[in-house]
Amino acid sequence: MSLALLTISSYIFSFQVSAFSLTNCTVSGALNNTEELKVLCYKMGFYTVPSPIPSNARFIDMSFNFFSNIRAGDFEDLWNLRGFNLSNSDISKIEDGTAKHFPNLIKLNLAYNKLKTVSRGLLDGLVNLQVLRLDGNLIESIDEFAFNTLRSLIILNLTENNLRQIANVRPVLLSPSLEELLIGSNKFDVFNSCDLSRTALSLKKIDLSYNPLTKFQITENIFPNLDYLDLSHCGRNGTMLWNITDKTFLNSVKALNLTAVDMPEEDLTAVLQNITWASLFKLRLSELKWMKPGILLQSGCLPGLKVLRMLQNGISKLTAHMLDPCSNLTELDFGNNKISAVSASIFKELTQLKTLYLQVNKLTK
Repeated sequence: MSLALLTISSYIFSFQVSAFSLTNCTVSGALNNTEELKVLCYKMGFYTVPSPIPSNARFIDMSFNFFSNIRAGDFEDLWNLRGFNLSNSDISKIEDGTAKHFPNLIKLNLAYNKLKTVSRGLLDGLVNLQVLRLDGNLIESIDEFAFNTLRSLIILNLTENNLRQIANVRPVLLSPSLEELLIGSNKFDVFNSCDLSRTALSLKKIDLSYNPLTKFQITENIFPNLDYLDLSHCGRNGTMLWNITDKTFLNSVKALNLTAVDMPEEDLTAVLQNITWASLFKLRLSELKWMKPGILLQSGCLPGLKVLRMLQNGISKLTAHMLDPCSNLTELDFGNNKISAVSASIFKELTQLKTLYLQVNKLTK
């Protein structure tokens, strides 16, 4: 039997010797196809996990329901499962041991629920998990051994939680393959590298955006492989101390986002002038309306920089020589400003420029 799309509503369908009934859910794919079988139970108003779930399901979507509590007994072993979406389902508790039913899971989405802690047994057994979303919860603490078995984890999203102190993130570093760590909007007021680790990490991307940081400090070379650093919308009340004790500590960073960083003009200028990272080629300096465009360009066009984005900075005109420091740029974005006049000679030094964005400005010709 091959079924392209089978909607199950209070019926029992059999395949060979097995049978199941899954009220109001949709099963997409052939029941005997272990590569494609999808069970779709999203937006069904469920308060309990529907059952029985086809044992060879490859992907399950139970998002946008009202489960509240998930028990280990709600699931049989699902050895074939690779993706599971339980987001937006009011989940405040998941019984330890539940994850052992999904030993081959690769992607798990628990975003936008009401979890307050990551317990020791919440993720136990997910040795093949590569992507984990816990963003949009209420997480305040993570058990020190919660990530002990996640040896394959590459991407972890903890954005929009209540971790408050960088030290509370430390348990996730037990995942030896972790490359992308998203911890924006967690109410961190201080980032000290020593609070996270004193030894080198495998991280390639770290997102600290939307945290009220008063201090960003790196005193150990814990990010030797970091490609991307996002500090956009960080700072508080115009103060954020920037202290990197060795200029080479972030030498591998290729892309830096300082959009709307809450620092005085002179402090941000000093930060940019002290950046000598050999790999940096992309810089975002958007939503910095309190800074004079000329000063921002003078300090922001770093040697080796190829891509510069300055959106929503309130720039009204581009005058002669303003872009002279930016001769190495290949891409420049001035979108969403108030530019009404452009000097005829402003681009003469930009001999390598290939792409220029001027969308949503006040240019008339």
